[in-house]
Amino acid sequence: MKQDMKIIRQRDYATVPWKNGRGVTRQIHRSFVGDALEWRLSLAQVRSDGPFSHFRGLERILTVVEGQGMRLVGSDGEIDAMSLCPVRFSGDTDVMGYCRSRPIENFNVIFNPELIEAHVRVVFNPEDTDLICSGSETLAIFMLEGDLPVSGVPSLTAGDTCILGNAARLVPPEPGVRCAIVSLTRR
Repeated sequence: MKQDMKIIRQRDYATVPWKNGRGVTRQIHRSFVGDALEWRLSLAQVRSDGPFSHFRGLERILTVVEGQGMRLVGSDGEIDAMSLCPVRFSGDTDVMGYCRSRPIENFNVIFNPELIEAHVRVVFNPEDTDLICSGSETLAIFMLEGDLPVSGVPSLTAGDTCILGNAARLVPPEPGVRCAIVSLTRR
């Protein structure tokens, strides 16, 4: 089985407008099944309070990676999105975001829950974390701080992303690394 690894440098992220036109997203990577979005990774800088874009039929996992967090208020209740603590909510829900400080930068995973089960965890000093994915899983490692050596290419640094598939593996990183690890498993 061929192992897959894709390195995406932050300078290569595509800038696209938010669906509601109130800002821009730096799109990291998208995966489709036919014409249907399977999952998407992105970064959004939030400069003011306001409504979130709708993503009908999709789920979101938001992780504040810069700033002091946000209070998300929607028809389903309130969520405290604290720094480096992933929160999950429906893309169907009307949500207003209130910044605790400005600007805020959010790392976002948007996915189709009928096709994908997704989880995000933020890890500091993951030298004891096995960065390997199973055959049905894709792992995305979004670097928050430190350097992560990768065979044959310059190290990943803060803001870069590595996507692993088909049982690919990364060497456990050195101390001083903080990253968001996204697990995406096909249903």
